[in-house]
Amino acid sequence: MQVAFQGAIPNLQITVTDDGFENSYLLEYSGDIEGTFDFYQDNSTYFSGEIYFTTLEGTMYMSKTDLAIQEVSPTVKSIAVVWEHSLPFAFPIPIPFTMDSNVLFDDGFKLLDFPLTDGKEGMTPATNASGEVEVNSIILQILNMFNPDIPASISFEGAMELPMILYNCSNESISVEAGTFDANRIDVLAGMLGSYYYAAEPEFLAKIDVDLEVEDQLVVTIQGELKSFSR
Repeated sequence: MQVAFQGAIPNLQITVTDDGFENSYLLEYSGDIEGTFDFYQDNSTYFSGEIYFTTLEGTMYMSKTDLAIQEVSPTVKSIAVVWEHSLPFAFPIPIPFTMDSNVLFDDGFKLLDFPLTDGKEGMTPATNASGEVEVNSIILQILNMFNPDIPASISFEGAMELPMILYNCSNESISVEAGTFDANRIDVLAGMLGSYYYAAEPEFLAKIDVDLEVEDQLVVTIQGELKSFSR
């Protein structure tokens, strides 16, 4: 099975509270998603299309001591319009669906190695991640009744090791929609995997441009910047 998605979240809103576990922050997030998708299974079943009226909401837990990501649980609700498919007819198929996901990091996924100082170099620790995804739709259940090759639901789970990451830190003033900040720039593998910027005010990432690839398992490209913040 192969699943690919290319999309954007133009206005992702994140609220940080102390309502998590004793040593964790709880981040609640929501936004609208735009994007296209491709799904292939056994070289015989495929879908390709675009998503509409798509919302994202979920939670994330981060360590209070080092802001390591501990758990991420997003839910996506959408209508996917399948423009190309392996079914014996040519017209597009609208598919309303709900996708629930959960990812756990054994020791936390550490993006930042505090304290951040100009010229600092080091390695963030390796960690193991495990996750599961489940997609449910009444349309898939109906199509499965006529063609057993079409799954009634889509679910998969897996685990992977996220390796140690070599980084170097420098100070840089950056301007994003939320304002101009004195930030710590963290270059991943001397910038070969991208960079992200942490601003002491508002104590959050102000900009990110990262490409992460785990061979034969995962490819993730993330680009974004802070639009606004409040306390």
